Amino acid sequence: MGITGRLLMPIVGLFVAISSFVSLSGDFLIQHNIDKKVLLTGNVILFIISILSIFIQSKGFRTNNPNAFVRTVMAGMMTKMLICVAAVLSYVLMSGNTYNKRGLFIVLFFYLLYLALEVAVLMKINKHKPGNA
Repeated sequence: MGITGRLLMPIVGLFVAISSFVSLSGDFLIQHNIDKKVLLTGNVILFIISILSIFIQSKGFRTNNPNAFVRTVMAGMMTKMLICVAAVLSYVLMSGNTYNKRGLFIVLFFYLLYLALEVAVLMKINKHKPGNA
């Protein structure tokens, strides 16, 4: 079974929900010294790499070779991790001592939300795979 729009709807829904929340809570974020741009940029990056990771990992479900399956899952995880580390490092290096720690920790929480939904989507794909009970 391939990736369909219906399977990606939870990821899209989370992206819209987080973007809406961040956009509508400007005063709250300012009061707590949280940079809105960090949250929105982090959300976009996590959305894109979650979709990319799902596509990479879903390729592994199409093969009967267990080694290929493990390789694609590891490639998806490593791709996601490396992009996240590169994004955080580039943000910290570009902003110097003025980087927004609270914003980064909130984006880390967003990462966990995207990860949970990504696992749920991949489990749905695996459940519908031909040959599974």
